[in-house]
Amino acid sequence: MADTDRRSETRLKRLLSNTALRVAVPLMVMLVSLYVLREMSDDVRFAEVRLALHRYAPSVYWLSFAAMCVSYVALSFFDGIILGNVSKVKLPAGVTMMTSASSMAVSNMLGRGGRARRDLAQHAADQTVDAAQARTDHR
Repeated sequence: MADTDRRSETRLKRLLSNTALRVAVPLMVMLVSLYVLREMSDDVRFAEVRLALHRYAPSVYWLSFAAMCVSYVALSFFDGIILGNVSKVKLPAGVTMMTSASSMAVSNMLGRGGRARRDLAQHAADQTVDAAQARTDHR
């Protein structure tokens, strides 16, 4: 049993030390993420984005960004602590935390949570445009 664990640990270390793999995997994740982002935003026009951006004060955007950063850091620390205690292979804390943060970012963009937020934002933008058009038509 210990021999099998040692062999898998050696195989994992060899796999993680492969430079081509360490470059190719993040590039693939980035390319897939950019492709999905492009597909999701294909029907969004710049004028709609500008209109939606002016609905809130800049402080709201800064607070939202700060809250997102705090949540990513907190969840990354949590993953670092948990994985450090349950994993047989000890990875540096920075690697665990960066992996956690990047996987959350990709998951939020590709997963249903990101899609639901996008759909809600689109609905709010549509209502804003409709209300603006109704006011213009009414005059």
